[in-house]
Amino acid sequence: MKKYIIKTVFFVLIQVSIFATPTIRFERTDVEGKSADFVTATYSFGIDIIMDSLEHCSNVSFELYHNQTRYVEFDAYDPSEDWLINSNWSERVTIVRKNVDTAIDKTTIVIEAGTVASANINSPNNPKIIHLKFVVRPSAINGGVLDFTIDKVRATYYTKEDDKIVDTLMPITFKVSYNIHSFVNVWPGDANCNGLVDAYDFAVISLYLSYPKNGSRSFRRDLSSILWRPQLCIAWDTLAATFADCDGNGVVTTSDYAVVYVNYDSIHNNFCQVTTGGIAPPAENNLQLSFQNGKTSKLENNFLEANKVIPIAISNYSENIAGVAGIIDYSDLDIELEGIKAGNLFGDNVITHFYDNKDTKIASFCIAIDKKYSPKLLGNNVAELHIKENGNAVDSIDITDFISFDKIGNIKKLHQTFTSIELKKDETFSAKIIDKKLILSNAEDVENISVLNYLGSEVANFTATPQHIYDISELPVGIYFVIAKTLNNIFTAKFIVVR
Repeated sequence: MKKYIIKTVFFVLIQVSIFATPTIRFERTDVEGKSADFVTATYSFGIDIIMDSLEHCSNVSFELYHNQTRYVEFDAYDPSEDWLINSNWSERVTIVRKNVDTAIDKTTIVIEAGTVASANINSPNNPKIIHLKFVVRPSAINGGVLDFTIDKVRATYYTKEDDKIVDTLMPITFKVSYNIHSFVNVWPGDANCNGLVDAYDFAVISLYLSYPKNGSRSFRRDLSSILWRPQLCIAWDTLAATFADCDGNGVVTTSDYAVVYVNYDSIHNNFCQVTTGGIAPPAENNLQLSFQNGKTSKLENNFLEANKVIPIAISNYSENIAGVAGIIDYSDLDIELEGIKAGNLFGDNVITHFYDNKDTKIASFCIAIDKKYSPKLLGNNVAELHIKENGNAVDSIDITDFISFDKIGNIKKLHQTFTSIELKKDETFSAKIIDKKLILSNAEDVENISVLNYLGSEVANFTATPQHIYDISELPVGIYFVIAKTLNNIFTAKFIVVR
């Protein structure tokens, strides 16, 4: 069995010398990291009990007590191989006696482990005393506390300095506690478990996207659905992430945004107070947050004109689409995001959520039509991503976990349409619109002119004229880019058609 040295709990036994203080140490062997701070219903857990800072030890005995007798049961033990002397199994001794008293909620386990031989120079140093196994029953109550107490510790050891065997008893009492994770009720969409589904829940999902992480455990919900009703799930190792998994598949993904949308404004009274990492409550639906150094703050929606703007567009969508969501991983790019603006996909009646984790340089977004309105698609421009201008050339960004959803929560994977139009900058080259005419400035050497729409598709093409005046009266309202080609260079400028 793989053993993790996870949570270490020390107990002072007795002062042997001025240089060493023997201690008893607990090591969890079933989980690692913060998961060692608790035990989980339906799962077993193991503890190595180790004697530290005591050399030439031949025998240790003590009484171990624990509460939660209705929910936690001592299952088995494994003798320690540290007590083997010259591989002689007949000299190892392990005695375990258990008594359970449910009336006072106390289990007593009497343990003696060591060798039958007298303590001597060959007795083990800092031995593992024993390995204990426990089972947590499914009926355990989430949030309960399991306490272990050790008392009546006796140790036999040999001292080289005094050339004698010491048998000492120290009547001290100490305790170690583990929280209990058991079944909790998840209301699909109430990611922060405060009783209301709102824009705040988008932010909590963003905080826990891609959980479980770092070897922690998650659990799928049995017979999971997105119906607005309580659904039982074993609490994840990261408790708050349990509720962010709105669809119950055992992973927090952008699909969980769809469940928030479907159950938006729903209310329940089964509050469960979960810490969500200090996210500030939103003031409106157009929520933009930034997470850095463990703190969350709101982003301003007044973006700078000098920003670089990257369009996010899709090539496949249906008429009943109600929202889109995705993840922006810019960890390999030397850029800083300022925020996002909804495109013309849903028009003006949109809910916008953007969450930028500046520590990991991973952002997420969800843009959906307000539920009060029927979907009416005006294009396939999902959003424009605003990047603070720093001179770095970035023409497009990959969106991962990119999905769309309809008003009942059906999910569809989206394909991104890329636009790469900012090929070269020239401060003297510019474009303006006068009387439905496109007029280019400082374009003397231009031979060919192309006009691209917001998605990068060519909508017009002109052969250069000496005046550089071109008719665009047939172009609909929107944002366009003009690509001007010379013999050696390609220049671009942005213009907007309004009526």
